[in-house]
Parts: sequence; structure tokens; C-alpha cells
Amino acid sequence: MQQGAKWTAGNAGTHFWHAHTGLQKMDGLYGSIVVRQPPSKDPNSNLYDYDLTTHVVLISDWMHEDAAERFPGRLAVNTGQDPETVLINGKGQFRDLKRSAKG
Repeated sequence: MQQGAKWTAGNAGTHFWHAHTGLQKMDGLYGSIVVRQPPSKDPNSNLYDYDLTTHVVLISDWMHEDAAERFPGRLAVNTGQDPETVLINGKGQFRDLKRSAKG
């Protein structure tokens, strides 16, 4: 979608979006988008107290190198394709086991 483009949301709910240009998806250009409806139209609105943006959980992997370093990509079945870290809402911890084993 180009900058400044307008779109109309279809279904209410939490959706996942990601880039389709170049290597942006592999480098982490993605996220969640929440389409809300008025509580009067939400049959489940009585089941929760708050509907906050902090209630969205986005889990992703992190490869610790730019996609340009990996592309043209190795097949997923090749060794070295496992992510080094898992991120939850863009945050995670990483301990470089290769470095700590050397030192």
C-alpha cells in the first residue's frame, strides 16, 4: 500500500500485516492492526473489562542478520536457518553462546 493511500477495514478483529516489497518482510516490517467495532455491535463486549492496544501479542523470530546477507536465500531445510531469538512484541533476550564458549 502506498503512503497516503486510503483503505476501508472489512472485518473487525486483530489482523496481521506485512510488507511485500523486497526483503522488508524478512527484516521485520510487519505488525498487528486492530479493527474495532462499537461495543453495542460486539456480542462479546461483556466478556472483558478493557480493550487495550497492550493486549495484542505478536510473536516473531529474529535472525540477527539482514535479509540481504541471507538472500538469495538458503532453503528452509538447510542448516543455519533457525532463528537465534524469539521476540514477543518486538522484545527478547539474546545470549551469544558462540562468543561465551570462546572466552
